[in-house]
Amino acid sequence: MRIQEIPRKVYAGLLVVLLMFAVSCDGIVDNQQQSDPSIDSIVSLGKQNGGLLALGEETITLFAGQNIPVGTVNVSNDGDNLFVEYLLDADAIVKGWCITETHAHVGGSLKDFPLRGRWNNPAPGQFDYKGKHHPCVTDFSYEIPIDTDWGDDILIATHAVVKRICPEPLPDVVSFNISNWANARSAWDILVDGTEPTRAGWCGDVATRIPYAGDRVGSDGNYDNAFVYESISLPSDAPSCVAVLPWGSINWILNNWKDLGYSSGDAQVAMWGLIHNYDFSVFPRERFQGIEWTQANVDELEKMARKNADFKPGYDDFYAIILLVDNKCPDYNFPFDVPDPLEIINRHPIKQMVYIDWPKCKGQKETAWGAHDVGLIRFSPGRQGNWATYFEYTLD
Repeated sequence: MRIQEIPRKVYAGLLVVLLMFAVSCDGIVDNQQQSDPSIDSIVSLGKQNGGLLALGEETITLFAGQNIPVGTVNVSNDGDNLFVEYLLDADAIVKGWCITETHAHVGGSLKDFPLRGRWNNPAPGQFDYKGKHHPCVTDFSYEIPIDTDWGDDILIATHAVVKRICPEPLPDVVSFNISNWANARSAWDILVDGTEPTRAGWCGDVATRIPYAGDRVGSDGNYDNAFVYESISLPSDAPSCVAVLPWGSINWILNNWKDLGYSSGDAQVAMWGLIHNYDFSVFPRERFQGIEWTQANVDELEKMARKNADFKPGYDDFYAIILLVDNKCPDYNFPFDVPDPLEIINRHPIKQMVYIDWPKCKGQKETAWGAHDVGLIRFSPGRQGNWATYFEYTLD
């Protein structure tokens, strides 16, 4: 049976670094073994027509290493063909995951699958649809002709090999551009050293102004000579405005706000509160220019963050990296040295202190299977053999 793979738009894989700025908030299929690609070579391949058709749409979780959800398998049909799309989710892409191999197989019963050994483990290399992807991809699709012998209720197995590719460390000094204030994923979009991918950025210091591209003052959003510091390994001579901030609590928020159901605005204001030890419930709402947040959410998030002041990011987490333009701190103290941050804003010139969020990463490679839930439904009965899974699908 011929492999049918349909390319969709190709784009650089998205690895987000959450840049927290102290600013005012005015595939290609390759059947040969390949070397590991760099993060900049990650591309996306999929269906050229821009999406799956509407019949019998079903979404299955793609689990790596048995219990790591890295994306979905989206299935639909048009009556003649079955469309199977592997799609990594945004969080997985941010953390450096991409797909290096895919294997898909469809049958009316388990007898239609290539199984081997005592426990009927599947052999992905013998699946009808398979491919190796170099550069690695963030999504990929198969179009599979429907066999009438399958019947209406079919079984589908979707296997992948996923790899986590770590970004190169930042140099000691960088430039950056900021744009797109108050977006859903963060405060800004950030581009470091003019090199894709675009990073997610955050406003760190509410009392200083950094104009961004497209703002009301017509800034181009470009900044140079930013010195780089890592929050998890600060040098003893780190500038005072870098050394004094509560990086454990900030890192905890960066890794938990979304999973806990808070908005990016809630996270932004809570981090301001941690940085400045300031009650933002008395801060003028108009000062926030488009950020959506509630005081109750901010209070909850900040309280939890303070309880996790000793948080240490693991290898599936983010951590803050500080960028300090010209290696100079603002000329006021942290926390605020006056009761009202507006007084600081009116009293001090523009400063550029920046801290960014970076994925703590180690290279790893995992097998992945599509399933409704962890461990369901396994090929091997009684949880014997390996953890390979399949799922049921009804042709409409």
